[in-house]
Amino acid sequence: MFEPLSRQYLHQPDAFERQVLEQWQQEDLLAATEKARAGAEAFVFYEGPPTANGRPGIHHVLARTLKDAVCRFWTMRGRRVERKAGWDTHGLPVELEVEKQLGISGKPEIEAMGIGPFNQACRDSVFTYKEEWEKLSERIGYWLDYQNPYVTFHKPYVESLWFLLSRFAANDLLYRGNKVLPWCGRCGTGLSSHEVGQGYRDLEDPSVWVSFPLLEGPERIQGAELVAWTTTPWTLPSNMAACVHPEFDYALVQVQDRRFLLLEEKAAEVFGEDAYQVTAKVSGSELAGLAYQPLFEIDADAMRVLHGGHRRHVVVADDFVSAEEGTGIVHMAPYGADDFRIGVRDDLVVALAVGEDGRFLMPLGEVDAGTFFKDADKALLRDLKARGRLVKRTQYRHPYPHCWRCDTPLLYFPAPAWFLRTTAFKQQMLEANRRIRWSPEEIGSGRFGEWLENNVDWALSRDRYWGTPLPVWVNEEDPEDWLCLASFQELAELCGGLPSDFDPHRPMVDELTFPTPTPGKSGTMRRVRQVIDCWFDSGAMPLAQHHWPFENRERVQEQFPADFICEGLDQTRGWFYTLHAISTFLTCVDEELWQSGELWGQELPRLQAGGAYRSVMVNGLVLDEQGQKMSKRLGNAVDPWKALEEHGADSIRWNLLGSGAAHLSKRFSGSSVAETRRRVLGTLGACYEFFSLYARIESWNPAGRPPAGERPPLDRWILSRTSSTASGCLQAWENLEPANALRALETLVVEDLSNWYIRRSRRRFWGGEGQEDQNAAFATLYEVLHAVVRMCAPVAPFLSDALWRRLLGDGSSVHLAAFPDPEQESTPGCENPIFGVCDSNLEAAMDPILRAASLGRSIRERLGLRVRQPLSRLVIHLVGESDLHASPRAYSDVLRQELNVKEVQWIDGVPDFVQVRAKPNYPRLGKRAGKDMKALAKAIAELSRETLFQLQGGESLELAVEDRVYSLESEDVLLETLSVEGVEAESDGRVTLGLFTELNDALRLEGVAREVINRVNTQRKDMELEVTDRVRLRVSGSSEVEKAVEEFRQFIAEEVLAEGGVEWVSEPSEAEFRTWSLPDGASLMVALESVDALAS
Repeated sequence: MFEPLSRQYLHQPDAFERQVLEQWQQEDLLAATEKARAGAEAFVFYEGPPTANGRPGIHHVLARTLKDAVCRFWTMRGRRVERKAGWDTHGLPVELEVEKQLGISGKPEIEAMGIGPFNQACRDSVFTYKEEWEKLSERIGYWLDYQNPYVTFHKPYVESLWFLLSRFAANDLLYRGNKVLPWCGRCGTGLSSHEVGQGYRDLEDPSVWVSFPLLEGPERIQGAELVAWTTTPWTLPSNMAACVHPEFDYALVQVQDRRFLLLEEKAAEVFGEDAYQVTAKVSGSELAGLAYQPLFEIDADAMRVLHGGHRRHVVVADDFVSAEEGTGIVHMAPYGADDFRIGVRDDLVVALAVGEDGRFLMPLGEVDAGTFFKDADKALLRDLKARGRLVKRTQYRHPYPHCWRCDTPLLYFPAPAWFLRTTAFKQQMLEANRRIRWSPEEIGSGRFGEWLENNVDWALSRDRYWGTPLPVWVNEEDPEDWLCLASFQELAELCGGLPSDFDPHRPMVDELTFPTPTPGKSGTMRRVRQVIDCWFDSGAMPLAQHHWPFENRERVQEQFPADFICEGLDQTRGWFYTLHAISTFLTCVDEELWQSGELWGQELPRLQAGGAYRSVMVNGLVLDEQGQKMSKRLGNAVDPWKALEEHGADSIRWNLLGSGAAHLSKRFSGSSVAETRRRVLGTLGACYEFFSLYARIESWNPAGRPPAGERPPLDRWILSRTSSTASGCLQAWENLEPANALRALETLVVEDLSNWYIRRSRRRFWGGEGQEDQNAAFATLYEVLHAVVRMCAPVAPFLSDALWRRLLGDGSSVHLAAFPDPEQESTPGCENPIFGVCDSNLEAAMDPILRAASLGRSIRERLGLRVRQPLSRLVIHLVGESDLHASPRAYSDVLRQELNVKEVQWIDGVPDFVQVRAKPNYPRLGKRAGKDMKALAKAIAELSRETLFQLQGGESLELAVEDRVYSLESEDVLLETLSVEGVEAESDGRVTLGLFTELNDALRLEGVAREVINRVNTQRKDMELEVTDRVRLRVSGSSEVEKAVEEFRQFIAEEVLAEGGVEWVSEPSEAEFRTWSLPDGASLMVALESVDALAS
């Protein structure tokens, strides 16, 4: 029991953790934890599926650590946590990577190659880096079941998607429409609003005002030019109309020899304050129907005509026109939703100069056919300027949507597509969202809630190849005759059977046709060419991962909704949204599905109404050390494998989770991670090493532990601190606030346990205070470690498990243990109770002792007085001592030892060893006092010491100044502590401490003796002696050292285990003795030999 811990955990963390990992693999520990919790209440976790055709990065370590830590916590709370892995295998991410691998680009080259071979290449590529993902996840301690993952291209998964889509269709929520969509010319497909939301980049674009000279109209406006504003010059060649508001009045303004029409309030912005004159007004309704000279003379036959109307380049009117921006006259092109609507309504020629690939269809001046739309702006504007049609130009910086996968700037493009009518159940989504616990809360009510509030119908279809085929078959003779299939069985019945090698992907599924089943209709049903948005795939995973409703109906009911999910902030418009939309529809809208309680003749257990998850944690970005986003281009990306090799997983996990709230961006710094390993994990390991060393020396057995209530106050205090920290950690984890849990743990381990309890109890562990006290110290440290190791386990699983196995010695893993719960573990009769009841009074009594120790160390550091130098006396005054239920004076001896003083004296009244100077807290009093501030400052400076200490004790003070009475609190007055002669004083407002610093000969010699002990023990350590090894000690040195040795010979011998006492040597041999320098010019020579070595 209590085997020593190899220092490898600190100096070779990678090798140390790999040994732990190997033991987990041998024990199949993940399966063991699931078996141990079989039958327990489930804690449902959904794994957001990554795409395995790209390598994982350091940013993935953050999200996966958060997920793992929360799952470990709830497993330790006794819940059954299934950890099913998943892979996102469809869509643009896969297709674009395959295009690169094959050396092709764009849809024409894909179709030239063939959809079948291309999709096969996609299928072969989706697991390119699967092994690396699995190995990295395993290495960082992220437990997932990779033996039984869900895979979005597998046939059972696709069939579940078909069923869900059929339910949208059954509720009239799947429809076909022509809409202006966000469109990627590179990928040749429309995108959904949640995809667009993930791809904004800041661009600098032209902001231009152009003119449209009227060709007709009343005499007063003949020859006048309409002025329209746009930030998309590339759309100007596709201009089909200029739109005015029928109820606006437009000003005719004279600018030199030209006349322009626009809203009067916009004229100064365009022409300048004094550069124009208003000569007339005309209403928008008067302008409607007038023809104007087009910006570009382009034959419509050279363009792609979407609507063959009879009017072109005329003024139209609509109330969508706003006076907020622009000129009140809108340039109309088919790339805007309102533009397209009005073009069809008003029988305009709706034609495109830029095609679906984002490139110009024809040459136009300096613009060649095939020019990408964003590259044409400058040439078009040069042309317009040369012809006098460019009225004004500026530049502005703004966020512009880009393709979330290929990073190409998007355009808005009119295209036929299939949509899910999510706007029909927006209110249900908003209501379900109000029941979700978000961490942080403001993302649920803000970013996500606002996204739902502004919901638009989901553009579902994609004109691509590798994805779940949209299971819609349309009658070739009647496009209004269509149906959405719910299963492969339904398709088989309609087609007369399926091929033995049936694959529900393109191109095989495209080839399956059947006669229309619609009564009274004829014609062949053929599948539409589109696949669906791959975000629908991942959003359906709560159901499709179990092939619901075809199988596992009861299991899905148990595993729905999730208790917890976690991903990055960008998923508010990605996976978080699609999960929410699909589940809200299914459980809150699709009543027809649940009415009978069965489906296909078998029971269909109803799923809980609402969203797909009860709680969600959002994690931020991982940035480089300078706060910059990591990228291969900048060369600042951190290789996770190199980071793990250098620092180990525990340090990285703790550093990432402990460096602030999860949703905040983290700076990844190697030096910061190393400091975490040294300060936190190194301290925890050192605490165990200290316990282990002396427990083995003393053959201590935990079976004979004394009751906690009968132990000394210092023991009861650290047990109480451990208990209250465990309570705080429980609350923090349950509130999805891991950073709060780790901050509390760091304080407990580093400050309370290591720097205070162990340091103040060292002598007790080698029996310096008697056997009974020694047993109490061992019992206390054992119980604290027993709890602390379990509290650390969710975040530092490797070191925690290694410590636990050594602490218990029974081969069990900490990941099979329970998370410390003071309420349960302090219950009488509970197996292995380790906690006393949390004693807040005891902790409150220790607080002023810790404050005093800090003040005393500060004084010593300021004066250069080493702690090894004893001082005569310490005087303390404590404000509010009478309010404490337990007296801090019980810890006087602890404080005496900590600050190395001979006596601790407590003073009840106003302390006479310190002077105080008071001044106002100007930020608090300045506004209140105003012109009285100077007089108030003078009055505060004249307050007596008694009054000031009463104020600091919490009493309020009424102070009359200039006919006004000011009520002052302690925060209103700042105190400066001034020492009196012979006493060095400091105060923190509550504790005032005076340290008597005058040294006499006895104190000075004891200080030298303690320096001798320090150097001898250092020499023992350098010789790698065991702490129990007794030695022969010979010393020599300066006269001051000789006096100290003579005076404190026995004390020195006891402290360094010198058998036979300390021998003074007058003429030492330099070959035998090691020389040490001591403070104040003293010198010491030491010869040290192991008694055991001498005997042998």
